[in-house]
Amino acid sequence: MKNMGEDIYYRCKIVLLGENILLENFSEFRVVGVIGTCDGNIPTYTYDYMLTRPENIKILIVDDNWSFEVLHEFNLLMMKLGLIIGDHYIYHSLLQGKINIFQIYRLFNSSSRELLCLVKKILGIRELVVLHGNCQAHALGNMLSTNKEFQRRYVICEMPQLWGGEENEKELSFMTETGIFSLAGYLFTQEVSSENRFDYIFSTELGKTFP
Repeated sequence: MKNMGEDIYYRCKIVLLGENILLENFSEFRVVGVIGTCDGNIPTYTYDYMLTRPENIKILIVDDNWSFEVLHEFNLLMMKLGLIIGDHYIYHSLLQGKINIFQIYRLFNSSSRELLCLVKKILGIRELVVLHGNCQAHALGNMLSTNKEFQRRYVICEMPQLWGGEENEKELSFMTETGIFSLAGYLFTQEVSSENRFDYIFSTELGKTFP
């Protein structure tokens, strides 16, 4: 098992970006400053610092309470500034124990190949875990993803809730077509018959076909 101390965002110096930041929530990072406001005595910088900061300092954006719309607009700004996610900055929500592949795709509007490269950067040396099944599999994924020890080593790939309708089925088809499951270090399928009330797309057999 690789040591998460090797992960770039846990061993590099970090400047947090956000408002009303509680520093105690980021004690596992080497925080050396803040762009915005926080509750502690630490150097603060203006937004210009993102372009003038030393190369060994990464920006961690505290986006935990942001809507998708706000996140999308902010990300467009970062791209216009020539900053690259993974290399120069990352969102705190993407360092949690669960990621939504379809939302990442919507956020960056990337091709399948670019999406795979982007997810690799987000994962770092953490391993992607896929749990395919019914609502019980989702409940297990939610429980694991909130465990701090789990978050440092693994990331749950948030799966579409197939009982939610046609849109979620399209999301699963999209994920399969992009080859995102090829990045999974672990893939668990729940024993669900192909004759279940949600049909084949919800069954164990489908999970076995993931590349």
